[in-house]
Amino acid sequence: MNSLTNSAVYTILKNMEDVALLICGFIVGMLGTLLGIGGGVIIVPTLVLLFGFPMHSAIAASLVAIIATSSTATAHNIKTGIVDLNFGISLELTASICAMAGSIISISLNGRVVSVIFSIILFVTALIYYFKRNIEISSIRAEQKSSLFSGNFFDPSKQKIVYYSAQHLVPTFIISGLAGFISGMLGVGGGIFKVPAMNLVSKLPIKAVAATSNFMVGITALSGAIIYFKSGYLDPKIASIIIIGVVFGSKFTLWKFRKITDKRIKLIFMLFLIFVSIEMLIKAI
Repeated sequence: MNSLTNSAVYTILKNMEDVALLICGFIVGMLGTLLGIGGGVIIVPTLVLLFGFPMHSAIAASLVAIIATSSTATAHNIKTGIVDLNFGISLELTASICAMAGSIISISLNGRVVSVIFSIILFVTALIYYFKRNIEISSIRAEQKSSLFSGNFFDPSKQKIVYYSAQHLVPTFIISGLAGFISGMLGVGGGIFKVPAMNLVSKLPIKAVAATSNFMVGITALSGAIIYFKSGYLDPKIASIIIIGVVFGSKFTLWKFRKITDKRIKLIFMLFLIFVSIEMLIKAI
């Protein structure tokens, strides 16, 4: 009798966990698509803090979910012309190589060390965004659009076509390489660095940045996921549940938040980074 009761309780708890993971995936899909961060900065701390997963297993699941977020958002964004493919592919060549190096190093590190690194990096990035929060990216004139890394897109919130041209390319490429390394090491898509680099350094509009970053983080995450998969850290069931939630969350954002303003996107991005960095530091301590 006791064994049957214990079995029933275990089944209920497992079902509740699956539902919670599905909800987590949905939130990841929403914020990841909106901010261009892939969602790793949500999945990793959630799996570690709330579900008690080992750090490396959480990173493996995160990388797979990032690929799902990227694929769903990018399929839509390419149709609308908001993704800067030339800029994204060029930056990603460096990021992908560095992501594999980061994955190899991460596997040999203690999970607590990785958590501390994760926390510090996120908090520093949030501070940078705070001090740069009021900087507006001016739209260039159509006749000025001559660079390889220039583009335009229709912004529903402004009801006009926004033109832009990437600036300060060398620093952005360096930061992209760093983002790739951190992606493989910490299980994030690298968007936490690529978004500020493209927006604040190269002066691309935040919406074009988010869309291009979503495209990029999927490629970076794939490079890192290969290493974790070969090392046996990936749980197919957990990853599958999260992916289902991610796809629905991403589609919901693309439908519901098309007209959100640039200022609100920046504010959400900054607050989110601060919250996650504090949570991860508390866990590590």
